[in-house]
Amino acid sequence: MALIQATQPLVPLTMNMDKVFLTVTIGNFQIGASAIWFDGGPLLTKGDISQFLLGKKVDLLGKKLWIVTTVLDSNPADGNIIVTIGFNGTTSAPIVVTAALNAGDIYALTTSYTFN
Repeated sequence: MALIQATQPLVPLTMNMDKVFLTVTIGNFQIGASAIWFDGGPLLTKGDISQFLLGKKVDLLGKKLWIVTTVLDSNPADGNIIVTIGFNGTTSAPIVVTAALNAGDIYALTTSYTFN
């Protein structure tokens, strides 16, 4: 069992609605959870994240959001993991990150976003 840490480059998001919602999906029947916070701020939420209201466009402008998603390779039939991060209220397509793991590996993905 190994811990694999990955960091994705900063992604600028263009908002196109009054409110922005976040969904993080872990695929391939793997087990995992996420934690999210704004730069310098407290933890907003953790666990399964589905249509979580990040805030209003006027309040998000210029802020930096951090997401850490941890996935345990628990599917004996498939060592591949898929993390999909979607922002409803932006022009961004869902961000999809994949990785191939060995049985029992843990994948820790750090992503960050700015709101324009």
